[in-house]
Amino acid sequence: MSRADVLDTGTTHYLDLIGNGKAYRVPPYQRDYAWTQQEWEDLWNDVVELRGEPAGRHYMGALVVQAHGDREFLVIDGPGAVFRHLRPLYVDDDRFESAFARWTVGTRGRRGKIARYVLARLETDAGERAVDPETDPATVEHVLPENPAGEWAEVFPPERREAAVDRLGNLTLLERTWNRSVGSAAYPAKRVAYESSAYAITREIAGLAPDEWSPALLEERQRRLAARAVRLWRADFA
Repeated sequence: MSRADVLDTGTTHYLDLIGNGKAYRVPPYQRDYAWTQQEWEDLWNDVVELRGEPAGRHYMGALVVQAHGDREFLVIDGPGAVFRHLRPLYVDDDRFESAFARWTVGTRGRRGKIARYVLARLETDAGERAVDPETDPATVEHVLPENPAGEWAEVFPPERREAAVDRLGNLTLLERTWNRSVGSAAYPAKRVAYESSAYAITREIAGLAPDEWSPALLEERQRRLAARAVRLWRADFA
């Protein structure tokens, strides 16, 4: 039996299925689109239930694909041709990048899990090691503190602080000991911690903002993260 005759089976996560620039082609012989409003409502309710739960599990059925290289696959069979149904939900790169560049994520409850997951993916891409959001010991650090004092009020007056503190560009991963020591300290003390951090996305902050952390630098960092995120969460539906 040749290698071409072997069916390689396994279980995978949806984000691994569509991430890393993979492309899926739906051949013309696939059956026509047949979903009704009921099927869409069932799918949407499942998505809502799993939102913010990176470790959540939802069975989407068996998908049979034929590989054409490492990143291109022909969809032979699946639950109603999964990717054809998901295509209308996919946001194009420009809209995704624009929305990501303005994203306020928050750090409490389920939003905190989302923040950790996104920062861990960005760190894995920027650094030299994989960071698991479920097991990595890092804390989510606010560059502009949640309860700022002293010179912070000069750079971020109250009306700007509220809008900035939970922006993704204001968040990073930081070792727990460093987080405890710098807390709500002035930015120069935080920069020293960032320079010494093992997390690449955190060291980048020190390079981007050597003297102070300002609204303009927060915006610039979030734009850079958005450009990286477009590549990380891209899927090519055809």
